Amino acid sequence: MSRKELNVSDRWIELSQKKTWIDILTDTAARFPHTKALIFESEEVSYDEYLDRVKDFAKGLYAVGVRPGDHVALWMTNRPEWCYARHAIYKLGARMIPVNTRYKVDDLEYILAQSDAKCLIIEPNFFGKIDSMGMLTQLCPELKDSTPGNVACDKFPSLRTVICVEGSYAHCLSWQEVLRRCEGVADKEVQWALHPEDIIHVIYTSGTTGFPKGIMTPNTINVAYCTISAELFSLKHGDRYMNVLPFFGNIGLWAMSMCLLTGATLVISNRFSSKDTLEMIEKEKISHAM
Repeated sequence: MSRKELNVSDRWIELSQKKTWIDILTDTAARFPHTKALIFESEEVSYDEYLDRVKDFAKGLYAVGVRPGDHVALWMTNRPEWCYARHAIYKLGARMIPVNTRYKVDDLEYILAQSDAKCLIIEPNFFGKIDSMGMLTQLCPELKDSTPGNVACDKFPSLRTVICVEGSYAHCLSWQEVLRRCEGVADKEVQWALHPEDIIHVIYTSGTTGFPKGIMTPNTINVAYCTISAELFSLKHGDRYMNVLPFFGNIGLWAMSMCLLTGATLVISNRFSSKDTLEMIEKEKISHAM
């Protein structure tokens, strides 16, 4: 099907060739600073607050050793920290490795080793049922004897830092501790030269026909696809997009990205329930849902 048949403009060409996701987030925050960017449970975050949180977390990641080209794994359910971490990683010129929250121990072992993740950002428990921190310490028993930021694990030789988004663990840095460390980092230290053709994340296939394959995704393709999708969805500033699909997959990331491109509001849900979803659609006046 041609672009003419899809009835989309050439905006995707200009954006994908000239803009990174950090450029797009910065532009949207400048255009719509007080528009709600994210809604999650009782939390509401405007676009200018969103950008500030991305900048602060990028400085925090820099303070704990993340540099351009490093691989940073995200293993958590849908929540605002997922969004901030994603763009903070991009801002540093590092590469995001989304990790499936349905993975078992063997899957996690393969992904962390194969991806050469230097840093892991983890939610210690998924939905009150899945002990993700327990799985990590089962694979890396050395973690319990490590000091925060100085992980030494035989199975994951590249891994140096584990950041926990909630709770307190002696061997991990907390999300708040990483943010505190941003205070010692100047703005210029995280002003890396980013380019549209840069690889921004590596998403792994499900592995149903063998070991999962890591798909290296450049900014250009990701921006182009999401820009076209936003037009096809007729998504615009003032709309409210509810996403219940996991951010670790392409479609969940797609929802997050379309809102950034248009200044729409992303309403985050971390699991599907027909009753809760219908109630949220009514309460938040949802215009689009996935």
